[in-house]
This record gives sequence, C-alpha cells and structure tokens, in this order.
Amino acid sequence: MNRYVSTALATFAASAVAMGVGPAPAANATCASAFGFGNSSHCKSSPTTIAIAIGANADAEAFGTLGAAIALGNNTFAGVYGSLNSAFALGNSSSAIATNLGIAIAVGSHSATHAGAAPTEVFNLAVSIANDSVAEALGQGNVAVNLFGNGAKVHAFGTDGLAFNTGNKSTVTAWGTLSSALNLGGYQVIVETASDSRAGSAFNVLGSGNAVGTAGGPFAVAGSVFQVGEKISQTGPGVHINGVKAGGAAATGPAAAKHHGGKGVGATKRKH
Repeated sequence: MNRYVSTALATFAASAVAMGVGPAPAANATCASAFGFGNSSHCKSSPTTIAIAIGANADAEAFGTLGAAIALGNNTFAGVYGSLNSAFALGNSSSAIATNLGIAIAVGSHSATHAGAAPTEVFNLAVSIANDSVAEALGQGNVAVNLFGNGAKVHAFGTDGLAFNTGNKSTVTAWGTLSSALNLGGYQVIVETASDSRAGSAFNVLGSGNAVGTAGGPFAVAGSVFQVGEKISQTGPGVHINGVKAGGAAATGPAAAKHHGGKGVGATKRKH
C-alpha cells in the first residue's frame, strides 16, 4: 500500500507543476507526503498531516496532528509543528512556519512568516504578501499582517496584539497586551507599542519617515496622519495625534522595539 500511496502523491505533485506553478524542477525537488506515507528528504509528514513541496530545493515538514505544510517555489520552506495548523509559502526563497493552532502564509520572493515559535504559543496568525518581508506573530492570540509592503518587518509579540502594515520599508511592532500598531501606506516609518503597553494603539497614515509609539497605559494612543519626518509618542493614558495632546505624558519618540530573536520551532530549516 505504501508504494501505491507514494506513486499517487508523486503524480499529484507533478500535475500541480504542469498546471502552472512553474517549470518542472529536478525530480528530487518536487514531492508530497501524506499521513506518514511518501516521506523523503524534502517532504515529511505524520499520520494525520500533509506536506507538499514543489520547486528546486523546496522543503515541507508537517509534524503533529491535523496540519498541512505547502511550499511552492525554489528554495522555499513550509513547516508545521503541533496541532491544527497550516503553513503556506509561495515564492522563491520564502518560508512559513506555524505552531499549535497557528496559520502562517508567505507570498512573495524572500518573504518569511512565523505563527508561533514554541508549543505554548497558540492562536497566532502571520501573513505577508510582499517581497523581502517578514511577518511574525509570537505569543498568544497575535496577528501580524503585511499586505504589499515590500521590505517591511511586521511583528506582533505578547498577548492578543495586532500589527498591520501596507507600506514599503517600514517596521511595525505591537508589543504588550491588547495592543495594536498600524501603518497604512506610510513609507519608511516606524510604528510600535512598547512591551509594557496595555490596550495601547500606535498608528501612521501615509507620509514618510515618521516614528510613532506608545508605552504604558492603559489606553495610550499615538498617531501620525499625512506627516513627514515627525516623532509622535504617548506614555500612559492619553492621546497624542499630529502634535495635539490630550491627557498623559508625551515623550519625544517611541521606545525602541525589542526584536524577538527566536527563530521558531524547526529553526534549522528556516530559509530567507
């Protein structure tokens, strides 16, 4: 039976290439493994998971329960570790990694997404649809989304945080609890909430070269709208938007975001 399942999976992978994923790569670079059958050096699965890799030196790993990992493109990697998760990477040298109850989607050349970095990090969503970009949701219940922001870095660390970006070459980081960091179309901006943020929000709308951040809380809000090269920050409860302040203490600029240095579960396979 193993032989028949392996043959069927190989046929499916080859058909996917023919349907337009790209030119057929070397035979040993396109593979599929399902429910523990058809495992190879490039595709590995568990009894209830699926792993598919299409492209030269593409790899897919699906270890755990009810997970799926799909890697499409040359030097691409997708990996799931734990239960009820999925990882999808599309684009040369892209990678997507998800842990328990996580979803990681990377679409674009040299894009990378992480939804969780340890078994205890659950309910995370990381999505990046752009080139040369990173989206990481690490902790519990975090969402990090980068839409068409080439060269952007989007991070949601902590608990129930949201980081969202649509601007090129920008860094958007939501630390803390129930905090959000948003950049809508701004170019080369920094938007962040500090690690002690509680229900804080920092946002930037268009403009370029701005730095916007909050710390403490609860309900610290800082925003920049249609500005260039400005620094806006709010510490503690209060609002600070475009230089107009209401309540709390305003600082000169956002606190530097701490980058979560972990490479995630299965870090040895992480590709950029």
